[in-house]
Amino acid sequence: MPLSWADRARALKSEDGTAVASTSAAQPSALPAEPAPPAKALSSSTPMFPLPSDEENLEATRTKWLNIQRKMAPKVIVNDEHTPFQLPTHDPTFCRIASNADPSWSPPDYSRRSPSLPQLSIIAGIDISFVDGTDLAVASIAVFSFPEMKLLGTLMHHCVMQLPYICTFLAFREVPPIEALLDLLQATQPHLYPQLLFVDGNGYHHPRHCGVACHLGVVRGIPTIGVAKDLLAVKGLSREGIADALVAAAKVGTKIVPLVTAECPLWGHVALTGNSTKKPIYISPGHMISFGSAAALTWIVSKMRIPEPIRQADLLSRAYIKSKLKIDGADAIAAPGIEVTVGSAAVARK
Repeated sequence: MPLSWADRARALKSEDGTAVASTSAAQPSALPAEPAPPAKALSSSTPMFPLPSDEENLEATRTKWLNIQRKMAPKVIVNDEHTPFQLPTHDPTFCRIASNADPSWSPPDYSRRSPSLPQLSIIAGIDISFVDGTDLAVASIAVFSFPEMKLLGTLMHHCVMQLPYICTFLAFREVPPIEALLDLLQATQPHLYPQLLFVDGNGYHHPRHCGVACHLGVVRGIPTIGVAKDLLAVKGLSREGIADALVAAAKVGTKIVPLVTAECPLWGHVALTGNSTKKPIYISPGHMISFGSAAALTWIVSKMRIPEPIRQADLLSRAYIKSKLKIDGADAIAAPGIEVTVGSAAVARK
């Protein structure tokens, strides 16, 4: 009997048991009988970026990461000319939002460029949740059909995060487990590998225009959109100024405002999406997508404040932490001596 997607993913999990898969009811139940290639799972003992050694302090590591970002930033593409699928330019809502968000936006001419490009039909959201007080993290992906927004499947991967968080260098902490998750999805269910990723974090809206969505898009060669819940402060942008701009925009019937400063003509957009009236989100292209298209696609898939692909990925990872790891943030604080075990890897909370 052919293995189901869930069974195949479990069979491919790493030796320390760090991969978990689940599917929705609509998910096809079987894969071809031939064995899938092994997935590249993230080992808790093998970091994918250099860790600070005894000889290197945190500042030296920060300098290394800074140089990597500066070399990567010129590779970031923030237009639709290289997008490997056809945007929904037949949808008047998409075109209206994209052109309103960025007056310089115009729909690509696919008849001239490449009429054989596939339509955008599979999108996904990526999120990482942490167990409070530990280095344990659960990365999750929720895959949807587009434009129907039907949940096709989910995949989760949990691991021990070894790298420190440093502001504006989030990618170096979060891209490795996300890459492991994408490798696992590609190995177990390649026809669900997304054409476009919504990433919980910034893209071009970053001091070096190389946020986590840009970083992930460049290293994977996949279009990405960054969606942040909080403002990443850069010179010329303030919460007060953004709040005033949203109030002014509402008076003329729009909820999407460009983020513009003297140093950068366009960082991205701030938007009151879905049912949100006070808490905006911050949208910026990650890679191989334009500002206007990023804003329009995010708006279309946001029935609530957070875009549905990211929202579902977040809910899945949090539910997994509570139900499978038998722990939540409150327990982590109340029981400081407990250990969280992931296969053979144990993380002691201090």
